[in-house]
Amino acid sequence: YQRRVRGVTSMPGQKKKKGKKSNKSQPPAQGTDSEGNQYSSIPLLWSSVLGPSQKTDTWYSKGANYWQDVTPDVEGMLGGLGFVHDNDIAFSKKYIEDLRGSGFFQTNMETRALDCGAGIGRVTRSLLVPLFDVVDSVEQCEAFVHTAKEDTLKLNLTPPKRIGTFFCSGLQDFTPEPRSYNLIWVQWVIGYLTDEDLVSFLKRCKHALATSVTQETKEVVCVKAEDQLKTREVEVEVEDSKADMAQQDKLFGTQGNIVNGDDVNQYKHQKEEQTSGDEKSKSVIIIKDNITRSSFWLDKEDSSLTRTDEHLKEIFLKAGLTLIKEENQPDFPESLFPVKLYALA
Repeated sequence: YQRRVRGVTSMPGQKKKKGKKSNKSQPPAQGTDSEGNQYSSIPLLWSSVLGPSQKTDTWYSKGANYWQDVTPDVEGMLGGLGFVHDNDIAFSKKYIEDLRGSGFFQTNMETRALDCGAGIGRVTRSLLVPLFDVVDSVEQCEAFVHTAKEDTLKLNLTPPKRIGTFFCSGLQDFTPEPRSYNLIWVQWVIGYLTDEDLVSFLKRCKHALATSVTQETKEVVCVKAEDQLKTREVEVEVEDSKADMAQQDKLFGTQGNIVNGDDVNQYKHQKEEQTSGDEKSKSVIIIKDNITRSSFWLDKEDSSLTRTDEHLKEIFLKAGLTLIKEENQPDFPESLFPVKLYALA
């Protein structure tokens, strides 16, 4: 039995097949899928799944269709295992606070976080809003986005805290605002990206981390907010990331706007940087996800891949990221895949 949900994956049972004995001269499989097929390497996995053309349309549409049928509530997000929510949030908060105690997120400017694969805003509301001034979120399922907006805007926030923008887009198509975020939180969603798209997404996230260098910016923005198309060309000279964030707020308008997927594709940024030094604020990407102990696990029902720790670290390296801190999530049922947190910069 195997269940893949936004956040929890039950360990598949190991079944012995009757018939021919295994050939010990063959190399051990590096992974298995939910139909019992084995793959001897990562390249062979993607060749089999995507075909010779390496087109990803079917891969992503299958995942999107799977989540269209999931109820927009905490139990739906966690596959009926909502009891893991409290432990999940508590340890994530400790992980962020430990980083803050080491000097990360220390700024006298407005702090901004991005919740990737946000679902209905479970992590946005419970974890990120209490810890950061402004929280944006990105989620591809439109029903989840609207639920997240309705529930999050009910929070009684006092300045400087406020809700940012709700982006409706798959991460494979999403480009976060450059130099804008003190924290980019990516939880239980990277399994839905191919290796190539995950590397590309992380590279874009790396450029979205807030910096404190002098920048000269020219932007062309096309945003659909509440079904009203707004196009602006802005030329500004930005002295620090606070001014950059303020400019972003002018472009997006008031809190709680929804930017739909088709318009995210038109959301372009052309930026030329002039730096007065290589000083950067201590901003990070945090990935929290399931890992396998020895070989990858492919769920063909929803097009998701659970990777090994080694596999993930190879991807981080390809994206040009440095691993700052890694830690295992404690107090989860042993029947679930291990969950690990990685802080990257």
